[in-house]
Amino acid sequence: MKGSPYRAYSMIYGKNVYELDLGLRDALKRYMGGEPDFHGFGRYVSSDLLEVIDYVDKYGSPHPIYWDLNGERIDDIWISPSLRRELEKIIAFYGVNRPPIHDGDWLTHMTYLYMMGDAGVECIVTVTMQTAYAIYKYGDSEMRHIASHMFGDGIPVYYGATWFSEVNAGSDLGGIETLAKLENGVWRLYGIKYFTSNIGFADYALVVARVEGGRSGVKGLSLFLMPTRDRDGRPNYRLIRLKDKLGTINVPTGEIELDGSMATPIGDLEKGYYYALENLMISRLANTFGSVGLSRRAIMEVLLYASNREAFGRRLVDHLLYRGDLLILDAVSMADLILAIEAVKRWEMVQEEKPPYSEVYAYARVYNHMAKAVTAKHSIYVTGEAMELMGGRGFLKDFMIERLHREALVTSIWEGTTNIHSLDFLEALIVKNGFKKILEDLNGIEDILDRNIYNGVRDVVARVERFIGEADTSRAEDAVIKSKSILFDLARLISLAGLYRLGDINSRYLDLALIYYNYMFRGVYPDIDNTKKFIESISYNINI
Repeated sequence: MKGSPYRAYSMIYGKNVYELDLGLRDALKRYMGGEPDFHGFGRYVSSDLLEVIDYVDKYGSPHPIYWDLNGERIDDIWISPSLRRELEKIIAFYGVNRPPIHDGDWLTHMTYLYMMGDAGVECIVTVTMQTAYAIYKYGDSEMRHIASHMFGDGIPVYYGATWFSEVNAGSDLGGIETLAKLENGVWRLYGIKYFTSNIGFADYALVVARVEGGRSGVKGLSLFLMPTRDRDGRPNYRLIRLKDKLGTINVPTGEIELDGSMATPIGDLEKGYYYALENLMISRLANTFGSVGLSRRAIMEVLLYASNREAFGRRLVDHLLYRGDLLILDAVSMADLILAIEAVKRWEMVQEEKPPYSEVYAYARVYNHMAKAVTAKHSIYVTGEAMELMGGRGFLKDFMIERLHREALVTSIWEGTTNIHSLDFLEALIVKNGFKKILEDLNGIEDILDRNIYNGVRDVVARVERFIGEADTSRAEDAVIKSKSILFDLARLISLAGLYRLGDINSRYLDLALIYYNYMFRGVYPDIDNTKKFIESISYNINI
């Protein structure tokens, strides 16, 4: 039988991304104590899901429908039926949202997101998980029932959304103007939400609003659960428009007006700000794993291409400079994967906490901010380099690689820019006392690294320790201006140590750790010895 013509667009199509990704499999062995079974999902995301994702990106953009044939306002979105079916399969059949609730296992959940290879689909699953998490943890029994449909335990599948942002309130939640009024025993919302991702899919949305007559600033915010349709099936908001975006085409993003929209408070009305920030811990981890997943998928695509394509009498993968580039990208993406896993394991430590949070929670936040900021920046770099390594084909919309780069571009903007994360990192590290356990992590690095490598990073370790020791007493401006560089220094130290530890699984990771060290800490590219060991060092199961 004739196969799909999509095979002409992607080298990965029809293969199994999990079986090809040795780095992921070895990292999971290290952190889970054995290799879990993602083989079936690996086949699925490399075939059915991949084709639908790319088709929607190129030809199937969501379309707004404002009126029906009877002249009734419906404010709905026409979304690819194929994408709807695949999302139901992801949540109900594969159960990607179940592990955190059933077993407190966020790493398995995040691994599913990593393997999807599309920030848009990942966003749909993530905002659904965020909604379910908030109402399951802080809501009543009715909300918990709704959550079960978002976990995939109930049919039909319900989808969620997080509608926080406004025209003058993105990362600065204190600027939120949406009002919540209690009218005849019913809470109603009034305002405009500027970025409403998953509109059209969402059955319910988390909405941050300000109770009428309440406190100003962030302390006056409350969190609400808003159904997107009222009891009669009419829209519970007015659609202003859909956003025209550079990437993440698979997730519709709108702009809406709330004009008496019914909603229900979640938890304590006075703790909405804390609930919202806790909820962002999840989306930032999802962003982290999504970023690394885009990087790893791009490298995989290039490796398969370069193993077949010839230029100047040799395959691309046999050229030394090409090998050097691939080794750098592999080392950076593997280090980022380690950082992502370290961050999610620390989140698992504190997932049961409620405000006010402990110093261990602040420690988990330090990792959260580091991982999100660093992996996003690196994903933009890795996917951009992957486009170049594919030459002119890398720039054509015909092929998959350019989509990966467009998807990567949003990862440093979504869920807070790098500057925002640098400031939040500083607060969690110093003000909230996250530094206490961070210093323990730094002290352990010397015992992990090879003596020569540790001597090479000793100054960086000392710089981070000095910053921690002086930040509380130095001028605030000094701490702020140094916060971004310290964030990256600390993240790369932890990544290097984790990559070196992975050498217990396979010596290839010692090779990659050395490449990462030389490139990130010394600015030195792989040498002839590195490139001669290319096949033994690369962390992919590809016949080169």
